[in-house]
Amino acid sequence: MNLTEFIKIIRSIDCVIASLGVFIGFSLSIQGISFPLQLFYAMLTVFFVCAGGQTINDYFDFNIDKKTNKNKPLIKGTITKKQALIYSLILFAIGILFSFLISQLAVITAVFFALLLVSYSALMKKIKYFGNFVVSFSVAFTILFGAIISMNFFLPLILFFSAFFANTAREIIKDLEDLKTEQGIKITLPQLIPINIVFVLVILFYVLSILIGFYPLIKGIFNSILYIVIMVIAVIFFGLSSKEMLNKNYFVSQKYSKIGMLAGLLAFLFGVI
Repeated sequence: MNLTEFIKIIRSIDCVIASLGVFIGFSLSIQGISFPLQLFYAMLTVFFVCAGGQTINDYFDFNIDKKTNKNKPLIKGTITKKQALIYSLILFAIGILFSFLISQLAVITAVFFALLLVSYSALMKKIKYFGNFVVSFSVAFTILFGAIISMNFFLPLILFFSAFFANTAREIIKDLEDLKTEQGIKITLPQLIPINIVFVLVILFYVLSILIGFYPLIKGIFNSILYIVIMVIAVIFFGLSSKEMLNKNYFVSQKYSKIGMLAGLLAFLFGVI
């Protein structure tokens, strides 16, 4: 049994970023930096539920990945389908168990997202244009999950919407990148509407994300120079992402998008420091 492959299948970097969203959400909710034990449990909850979701996704995508992504552990045979299924269930269970150490609402939320991620992988992946919103909702909700500890949702909710629109834009760019390989396998937005309209939608989502992201500045909630500078960096990367998308360099475009999203998260964090 190769431990490296079990780490690879969960896409640990993505799970760490999801946990970072919890930390930022909590920090926004208290408008400061603190490390209570419940925050640690919340970050672990999200990490393991995310890991379970990544693993169950590969389990249900096995036949598709045989055609499109032969580098995944299941396709290489380093992890069997049965092992992946058991592994994902264990990861989900660990995440949900940690949520019991936070609150009843945290437990309900953790169970809901575990079921949502399983449903997405099993039933929604072929209808990718719908799945894009499910993924973005799940990613952005990590911010609100951090706020469950304090139950103060105002600032986390602003970042939630900003992150939701930015991540939806990136998901659509990924569909543009995979347009040929997913033809006849999944139904994506670029398959249903003209590419130029897809470009307009992506840019619109970026604009909405940016406008919402600057709301705390407009309302005088944040006045930190670091917040402003890092938000400007996020805007630059979203602009670069849009430019590369229009040039049909979709791989580079979605990488710039990810950097812009991370910058936006950090900007909000520095806004409360």
